[in-house]
Amino acid sequence: GLFLKKYFESTPGLEDKKLRIFFSPYKRATQTKDHIVKTLGNERVDIVREDFLLREQDFGIFSDIPDEKIQKRKFPDEFKKYATCRDKDGKFYARPPMGESRADVAMRTRIFKETIMRDVARGRENFLVVGHGVVNRAFEMDFLHKDVAWFEKEPNPGNCDIVLIEGNRDDGYTAMRIYQGKP
Repeated sequence: GLFLKKYFESTPGLEDKKLRIFFSPYKRATQTKDHIVKTLGNERVDIVREDFLLREQDFGIFSDIPDEKIQKRKFPDEFKKYATCRDKDGKFYARPPMGESRADVAMRTRIFKETIMRDVARGRENFLVVGHGVVNRAFEMDFLHKDVAWFEKEPNPGNCDIVLIEGNRDDGYTAMRIYQGKP
């Protein structure tokens, strides 16, 4: 929040601009949004909207079990099927049992991007998206027309990292990490 406040105050052309904030309904994203809104205040914040499309990837029965060895031990049949799909089609397309693939998340973020593009067409240009690692990467991939290979090589942003995407439809968009939060 403090970084964003200073960024707006010190960047020419942004001194009087307001942000439209979209955030995931999950707890950490909501807490981050609350802190940002409190720090920026009403003079910087235009609209704040929760959007369920920004929730993190659903890892299904593997949720809260990041260690593949434990996943395999607890769910041997399900893990085998997932691993087979992952090895055959790639991690981007493989769905964890009862979960969603990274491709599913990318489809959600593409749908969400249309909300932003409608607002841009109406002259609203400054947005803040408070999401999660896979969601943020998928959004950046789609917005910048990156491919799956880019997505797989790109690490998830750290907690509270800020990636600035700027540009326009005619000249294209670029992305740059302008703040690195907690690793």
